[in-house]
Amino acid sequence: MGRRLPIKAKELLEKSKESCLLAVDIYNKP
Repeated sequence: MGRRLPIKAKELLEKSKESCLLAVDIYNKP
């Protein structure tokens, strides 16, 4: 990762990743 992201962008990325994982988790529940 040579490109430096602004802290805000990084935070946003982490949040979107988390929510995505959460959505997948809920979706995979029987």
